Amino acid sequence: MASVNDPEPIKNLSEFTESERQLLERHQETKKLLEEHRIALKKELEQVEFDIIESQRHYGELVNAHSALSKLPADVLGIIFEVVLHESRTTGRPSNPLPEVTITHWRLAMSSMWSVFCYDGSVALRVPLDRLEAYLERSKEYPLELWFSFTGAGEGWTEQFDMLRMVIPHMHHCRVLHILSDDDSPIEDLYVDLEKVSAPMLEVFAMCPDKTFPIQFDLQQTGMNEWSPTTLFGAPSLKYLRLDTTSFDKIRPPLDTIVDLRLERRRIHHAATPYWFEASMLDHILSLPNLETLSLWRVYVDITDPAYNRHAPVRARSLKHFRCDGALDFVPHYFLSNVSAPALESITIDSFIIGRRELRDTDNVFPSLHTLVLNKPFNYPPEPARLFGMMKTTRNAKHLVLSLDDPRHDHTRFLDHMAEAVILCDAWSGLEQLTLNMRSRTLEPGYRQLMQGLPKLSKMRVPQLCLDDMRENNWELSARVGLEVLEDSKAVLPLSWPTGPSWLDIEEDPFITAFTLLGLETRRATQSFGPGPDFSGAFGQAFLISNPVKGIQLGTRRLPRATDRAYEAYFSYLT
Repeated sequence: MASVNDPEPIKNLSEFTESERQLLERHQETKKLLEEHRIALKKELEQVEFDIIESQRHYGELVNAHSALSKLPADVLGIIFEVVLHESRTTGRPSNPLPEVTITHWRLAMSSMWSVFCYDGSVALRVPLDRLEAYLERSKEYPLELWFSFTGAGEGWTEQFDMLRMVIPHMHHCRVLHILSDDDSPIEDLYVDLEKVSAPMLEVFAMCPDKTFPIQFDLQQTGMNEWSPTTLFGAPSLKYLRLDTTSFDKIRPPLDTIVDLRLERRRIHHAATPYWFEASMLDHILSLPNLETLSLWRVYVDITDPAYNRHAPVRARSLKHFRCDGALDFVPHYFLSNVSAPALESITIDSFIIGRRELRDTDNVFPSLHTLVLNKPFNYPPEPARLFGMMKTTRNAKHLVLSLDDPRHDHTRFLDHMAEAVILCDAWSGLEQLTLNMRSRTLEPGYRQLMQGLPKLSKMRVPQLCLDDMRENNWELSARVGLEVLEDSKAVLPLSWPTGPSWLDIEEDPFITAFTLLGLETRRATQSFGPGPDFSGAFGQAFLISNPVKGIQLGTRRLPRATDRAYEAYFSYLT
């Protein structure tokens, strides 16, 4: 229902006659009565919706009592309902009504039904304190998975924070606690509550306040040279940790058991971060005994010349997936020059300024490397030798994802130099798959030479616009190389950790946000996409995207969710 804005107050009533003033007062009184009537109608509508749901519940209980399913043993029925819940959660979007509410009609006591709670404040009609209370009570001691996003929620933070406070007494059986927020919803007060909490089941923890810091913040006062744990000491099972650059100063759990570590500034538009690492901190993180995935975005690392030219490499013995941005520091150069990672399978680098610093001339290679992703790299100043050095270090790659669709740069020379290196340096000669996010005019000058230097190439994916140009202009295409359309619903960037609800985890991934598929720029800004292939769901049951080839990415699509009033109304009877 459209709201009626109040008119601007009248500054000088003396301009109106007595009869006009009386008429204005009557209009104001009429408007006030109508607004009160509207409020009463809304309350009546909510009551009607509640009564409908109550009637449906009673109807369902009576029908279910005579259903063939009611004759099944309770344990068999419980297994069936577990499958229903799992399938509904893997879609990443809630149905209406939620399966756990529908299953309640069977009067079957199942703590697992109430173990997964999701709240997206940007679309929620209200703060569902009663619903969370019901979930916490009914889950008993079953491991909890709690997903909160306060980003874009706006006002109402007091009640939203009450939800987080309700969780603290249940941390002993919490397996997932995932919190994203912003300036309008500060979560700093939760830091104190987490200092002494015991969370023996906690496996997934994310806390991203996403605070804005002024540009003139003095970064020189906040250097960190070691990871001194400050909180969550009672979380021996913690495997996945996601913090942004405004939280790891206060929230630093022990890292010995961490498998997936994400330290990222979640929002690209924030201009400053108050913390920076010394190289010793990065070395310590890379050397963690169980670390398999490391993601760094806008984490400033002060890499001095002595650190860069170290004699012995940093050994990351368990690392399988590494990604970072390269726009503001030398982390990519340092990683490629100084890190030994025998199990490394994928490297993703955004905005890699390849010509900025020379790679060390070492024999360092990554023997298990499968996928290399370069999103908007540029070789400035144009240094072919430095490009060649990067290619030799990553020469074992089997799949190259290369996005050269940055309008600020002419990428033709970049591709020319790359094609030249393929021939001269025998770099990337083992490539079997190319994913090229670029225009045909960028690809055409070096295409033939590139095909000549890649004898094992069998598949190439390009955007629809590029493929149309290639066919229209009768390119001489290699018969041994299969051409495919690069689609947003197919795997583009490798994701390597257990995924959660896509609207929380995937959409707010800065690397995915920074990757723009050619031809989808306008669609992404104006259109909501329907669901593509789904690999999201509860931790422990989620599909692990450990093979980059089988990875899945939903881009910045926002999956549809039930947001009508009935979605919340039917929870009132739970308590």
